[in-house]
Amino acid sequence: MNPAAQPKNRQKRQQYFAQFDSAFFNAGAYEHYLAEQQEEARTTLVPLLIEHMKPEPHWRFLDIGCAMGGVVLSLRERGFDAIGTEISPYCLEHAPAKEWMLFGDVLELPFEDKSFDAALWMDAFYYLTYEELPIAMREILRVTRTFVFCEGFDKTSRNNSQEYNPDPLRTDVAGRFTADEFTTFFCAQGATCVARDIFPWKDFFDCLLKVTPPSPPHTR
Repeated sequence: MNPAAQPKNRQKRQQYFAQFDSAFFNAGAYEHYLAEQQEEARTTLVPLLIEHMKPEPHWRFLDIGCAMGGVVLSLRERGFDAIGTEISPYCLEHAPAKEWMLFGDVLELPFEDKSFDAALWMDAFYYLTYEELPIAMREILRVTRTFVFCEGFDKTSRNNSQEYNPDPLRTDVAGRFTADEFTTFFCAQGATCVARDIFPWKDFFDCLLKVTPPSPPHTR
């Protein structure tokens, strides 16, 4: 990116982040979001992730776009070191997990390389443009050592319809991919898919990716 353009782009993104406000998280499908997210994380999401990842007790987890932090809290209840990033000023101020949350743009994550054993990116990729998507994927792989878990809906899902699932902040990215195409696109950035659709949720897909280790330096 042109360094001279960064301040302008960042200012534009900050204005976009501010739209994920109290009204966004307390209307429509998000009306009971906090209670539902925490219960779902505790009873379904985290147990299934642990079953498939088989994490060591010392593992560090990063939940990217963690909203109110239900997954972060559930992982911490199980003894894992887990933190979340979020772009929403509302969530960062009001989330029950805010003690373990910090601002983080997926296009420019504030972490060193390979800082986490596993990264989670759920219900979030369709708030990026198509051009931003591979940048975000490479950033997630950069900060992760072992597994990346991604969940969302694709162009075949009724959730992609603004009539059925209205969301003025959602881009058209989900409408560009089937689940298979999205998984292949993500793997092309440096990963291998080891499991698909581990969650029992209708109209969504998920993929568990193993981070491809960097190639050893060439020696003569």
